[in-house]
Amino acid sequence: MKKVTIFWGENSFGKHYELAIYNGENGNEFYYRDYIYNGYGMGWSKFHKIDDFNGKFYIDEDGKTQIRWGFGIIRNLGEGRRKIN
Repeated sequence: MKKVTIFWGENSFGKHYELAIYNGENGNEFYYRDYIYNGYGMGWSKFHKIDDFNGKFYIDEDGKTQIRWGFGIIRNLGEGRRKIN
């Protein structure tokens, strides 16, 4: 389990996803996972590394960090521990 900054949101199709930013030895590493049907029910998939993250960070009117990624906006949930690859 690694300590990461967690962002959560949904894309333009309504699919939920979570972005984890790990501050590693070589700078920030970005990982994401989807909330999908796994054959038994809904659940989170494994984390996948993003090699070329192109999201834009900004501060909203409430002073919270958000990311505009693709067509969606994902919100900062704070820090937590996640099992990433």
